Amino acid sequence: MSGAAKPETKRGLLRSLVLLLPVAAALTFLLAGTALATDTTNPPVSFSLEPASSSSQPTGYFVISANPGDQVKESALLRNLTKDTIVVSLAAVDGSTGLYGGVTYGLPTDTAKHVGTWISFAQTQVTLKPDDSVEIPFTVNVPSDAPSGVNVGGLTAWIPAKKDNSTSTSEGFAAQIIIQTRRVIAVEVNLPGDSTPVLQIGGVTPVPRASGMDLDIAISNTGHGMAGGTASIDIPSIGFHKDFTVGDVLPGTSIAYPIQWATKPAEQAYDAKVSITYNGKTADWSGSFTIGQTAVSELKNYVTSTTANGQSASSGSGLSTTIIIIIAVAAMAWLIIVGAGVYLVLSAARRRRAREQAARPWEHPPSQPGETR
Repeated sequence: MSGAAKPETKRGLLRSLVLLLPVAAALTFLLAGTALATDTTNPPVSFSLEPASSSSQPTGYFVISANPGDQVKESALLRNLTKDTIVVSLAAVDGSTGLYGGVTYGLPTDTAKHVGTWISFAQTQVTLKPDDSVEIPFTVNVPSDAPSGVNVGGLTAWIPAKKDNSTSTSEGFAAQIIIQTRRVIAVEVNLPGDSTPVLQIGGVTPVPRASGMDLDIAISNTGHGMAGGTASIDIPSIGFHKDFTVGDVLPGTSIAYPIQWATKPAEQAYDAKVSITYNGKTADWSGSFTIGQTAVSELKNYVTSTTANGQSASSGSGLSTTIIIIIAVAAMAWLIIVGAGVYLVLSAARRRRAREQAARPWEHPPSQPGETR
């Protein structure tokens, strides 16, 4: 009879449902563990800092023309963008040149040595009520022996991060990354005298890194103005050519501009040419560098170490958060589908048995003791 197979069908469907439950639970736990391990506290933008005096530029920074020994009064506007009371700290920092050129600014914890020492605040910490704003006065004290041309520093504001008591475990749970937002306004002080930039190329140095053997190009600015431009490097013997762009290099600073070159360079001497075009001028360098056995060995060790400690671990020992989310969602969706299927099948079976009982009452035993049909 068809009714005899129904209990077995019911048991099979229930068994499938039960088997899927621990899988879904395990994936959900894994997802939760990953979320804990990568917990990131990224505070929303809570305040703004902008120039508030006539020497500010449309792009939002200060350009001050002064003479050595001058005292220049300026001000910035600090605004609370939240509905909470906040405490903002202030500091003056030096400007410097970034890895690929362009101006970067020191951290508040860095010791200022140039323009950062020229700037002073009446107060270095401000309490702001919700939606409140306050004008922050500061003074630029230009030293009597300050160099001519362009000098760059900055004002920086930040909300000190709260101390976090979270601890990391070997399983990676309870880890926390706190991102602290800060704002910086550039302060460019232009002094009379020579303001001409002079870029110089000091040479090429091979440096082993994870991507292979890079070529670091030494670039310095020995002049008194900022400059950057278009550049190129050529190694004729192997037909290597690469164009690149150098951002502004501040006066009195130098950088080691990295160029990706080769993954398995041959041990030999290479002739190279480097050229930078800037402000209608050209800086050129011709010379050679050598890839020796030591450099090749360092590259092999670097790549092996990186693969053992980084690449293999990231590529083979675990799943990314995105993949885990997809698997967990798919498992839960499958579980819901199976559960709905079980419910529909069992409901249909109950209705079918009810119809069969109504159509053939003589095939079923009495419902009460002693009752006959």
